[in-house]
Amino acid sequence: MVAWPAGSAFGRFAAEATAARTVREHWRGTLALGRNETLAAAYWRRGTAGLMAG
Repeated sequence: MVAWPAGSAFGRFAAEATAARTVREHWRGTLALGRNETLAAAYWRRGTAGLMAG
């Protein structure tokens, strides 16, 4: 695992819904980062089809 950089930083992550949730929970829970420091977005949900799935 890579340590979060010291000072000001912003983490972005986009993936399948379950992966995005896992990363978001780690950043917010384990690393205690706030909403203003992170964005973990879900672009699709496994097993769901359609233009606006999820």
